[in-house]
Amino acid sequence: MRLWKTSASLAVIAGLTGGLMMTAGTPASAMSLEEAAQLAVATNPQMMAAQENRRAQEYELKQGRGLYWPSLDLSAGMGWEWTDNTTLNRQNLKRKEFQASLSQLLFDGFAREAKIEQRAARLDAAALRVQERADFLALDATEVYLDVLRNQDLVELAQDNVAVHEQTLDQVQERVDAGQTGVGDAQQALSRLAAARDALIEAERDLNDAKARFIRVVGAEPEELVAAPDLADQLPDSVGEAVSTAVKDSPTVAASAAELDEAIAVHREAAGNYYPTFTLDAQTTRNHNIDGVHGKNHDISVMLNMTWNVFRGFIDTNRRTELAHRIGEARAVTMDQERAAAEETRVSWNAFEMALRRVEALNEQVISNSQVVQTYRQEFDIGQRDLLDLLDGENELFLSRTNLISSEYVAQFAAFRVLATTGQLAEIMNLDIPAEGATGARQDAGVTPNYQPGEAVSADAEMEMSTN
Repeated sequence: MRLWKTSASLAVIAGLTGGLMMTAGTPASAMSLEEAAQLAVATNPQMMAAQENRRAQEYELKQGRGLYWPSLDLSAGMGWEWTDNTTLNRQNLKRKEFQASLSQLLFDGFAREAKIEQRAARLDAAALRVQERADFLALDATEVYLDVLRNQDLVELAQDNVAVHEQTLDQVQERVDAGQTGVGDAQQALSRLAAARDALIEAERDLNDAKARFIRVVGAEPEELVAAPDLADQLPDSVGEAVSTAVKDSPTVAASAAELDEAIAVHREAAGNYYPTFTLDAQTTRNHNIDGVHGKNHDISVMLNMTWNVFRGFIDTNRRTELAHRIGEARAVTMDQERAAAEETRVSWNAFEMALRRVEALNEQVISNSQVVQTYRQEFDIGQRDLLDLLDGENELFLSRTNLISSEYVAQFAAFRVLATTGQLAEIMNLDIPAEGATGARQDAGVTPNYQPGEAVSADAEMEMSTN
């Protein structure tokens, strides 16, 4: 049974969000988590860089497709010519030249087709990097968003803590003035108040730092943030399902697989050097006063030409062998990315489960500490408890509340992190992914993906079964 489906865990998650995204009563200028994530995806320079790279790759593919078109070259010239040979005696002429050449590549050992496949794979990899960046930025935006909310709660808690210590100091001062206790108690209460104020200053500093990180990622001030949504119900039913989804849907793994297809296409392109190259060439010249001969000199030629390098020191063979090893390298990198995605998913899943358990434990600790402080204060009021015990109890309560607030946000962020590792976060948050994230170039080029998602994870599972 999923941990977050238990009644206790659901109560914890409900406590994290506190009503979650209630639009009624929300200020008009408030920013939701989805809006912050969308703003990050739309404006963050990291996304812009990924988009520009994808656009550049698109035009690189168009360059490759240009190889199917003929090449037309024109040249013209005019000047003076002086000729002296055994036939002509020192001719000095005004020379004019014009030449038009048209060349169409017919066959190059399928290198042209392989080059297009290579660039199509590179284009898809760039598009998948856009998708990857969208997920990462959505997670980064979630992290800074929750961090601002967490630090705001901690500042409020620190302010309440200062107020409690001020109240305690006033109460102790009254007892000192009445001769019911010594000056040492007032000094002790004043010392704890100073410590509480210092904790408030640190909390305010951390909040300002969190806001600075928010501005860097999102590109806007975190003025009015509403409660983040609860996405625990969107998680897979088990860690195994989460790993399977991550391997299948992770844009990081998919991008690495596209780069493997690129390496295979480069290997095929190199095989073109084993074949002859055929071109159809047409040329016309319109010349005047050439090589000492007065008058025009026009010609037209249409030729089917073949060039074939037969030997050049085994360079082509060694190049193909090198590229075969590059394919092995790219496959290993893809398998490593797959393992990394599986590991990150398991780590994120474990962080989510442990965070929930820690929230439950800390919640019990806060309840117990609250009861202790309440009892200590009652006993202190009637003179049955020392001030130091009360101050220590209040400090323990403050620390446990601080830890509980932080753990609640850690648990909430862990759910988002699981969704990010499975490649689902941007989709679940209904983010508009830039158009540059669209794939399909390999399909248009007739490339069949070489890597099947799950190869590395399946191999790990088989190895694990064989050793058991």
